[in-house]
Amino acid sequence: MNKQIESSNKFIGRNIEMWRRHAKKEQKDLSLALNLSQPVISRLETGKATITVIQLVKIASCLNVKVEDLCFCLEGVEIRETFHERNIVGDES
Repeated sequence: MNKQIESSNKFIGRNIEMWRRHAKKEQKDLSLALNLSQPVISRLETGKATITVIQLVKIASCLNVKVEDLCFCLEGVEIRETFHERNIVGDES
């Protein structure tokens, strides 16, 4: 696998894991929704497997997020802003 694809797989996988944890879902929940085994979900989250567009759409639907949330960088403040925009977290003030 070429380095750029491998890097993209890891990046998307980390985002999937972040959103899954935030949704308080287990890998098993995704495996049932996608009709895949839990080890395959683990491989997707760790970037050891390449995700298909169909899988990406199904995961986004299962986690109630947009596909772009899984594909683009959401770090630090950007994550907090995204959560606030969707009323996922309350104000901490």
